[in-house]
Amino acid sequence: MDKYNHTKIWPININCPLYLITMSVGLLNLALNLYDYRTSQLCLIIPSAFMLGHTVLVFIVFSFPISTRYMVPYICGINIFGGFIIGSGAVISVLKDATIFDELIPTNLSADICGFFLLPVLYFAVGVSIVHQQFYGLNIPPSLTGMSLLKTG
Repeated sequence: MDKYNHTKIWPININCPLYLITMSVGLLNLALNLYDYRTSQLCLIIPSAFMLGHTVLVFIVFSFPISTRYMVPYICGINIFGGFIIGSGAVISVLKDATIFDELIPTNLSADICGFFLLPVLYFAVGVSIVHQQFYGLNIPPSLTGMSLLKTG
């Protein structure tokens, strides 16, 4: 008898390293935004906090063997749209407050650069990986290495 129950339905094997990197970068970006808070940063703080919470929620939901087949298009759309909003918020934040270029320690500028270049790409990759796993993934439980825990053979 196998160690794992093969009758459970694991609809999607999430890419755990990608999620962990995305959550770490999102948390770092949020910390940089809140370190030297300015009102111009709200365009980046609010979408960043929402997307970080959304990513943590999706990570938790996909860790359980429930049918998430109908949630995938919405989650993918929210990730892609959220990445676009974060990138736009970073641009608005820079254009709204030009004094961030004169800071001694450029935490706000660092957060804007991260919010413009890195976070949209990561959220887009998370959305695409979910869709890819839905259509091409195997029926295997999630693992921290992204590899199957089931023995074949």
